[in-house]
Amino acid sequence: MKRIPLFAAAVAVAVLSGCATQKTTTGRNVSVLGGLVDVKTGSYQSASPTALELNGSMLGRNNPGGTKTSLLWGLFTVTNN
Repeated sequence: MKRIPLFAAAVAVAVLSGCATQKTTTGRNVSVLGGLVDVKTGSYQSASPTALELNGSMLGRNNPGGTKTSLLWGLFTVTNN
C-alpha cells in the first residue's frame, strides 16, 4: 500500500517533465520526458564513454547523417556518424 504514492509521484514527475525542442546552428535537439529519449540531429559527436553505443555503420548504413539518439538518459546511444 505504501508503494502507490511513490508510484504516483514517479508517474507525475515523468508526465510533468514534458518535452523540449531546441534549434541549433547544426541541427535540432529534442528531449522527451526529461531526457528519457533525446534525439540530436547534426551532432557528429560520439557517445559518452559510459554509454552502450550502437553505430549506424554496424547496421549497414554508410551515409553519415549526424543523428544521435540517446535512451534512458544516455545509457543507450545510437549514432549515425
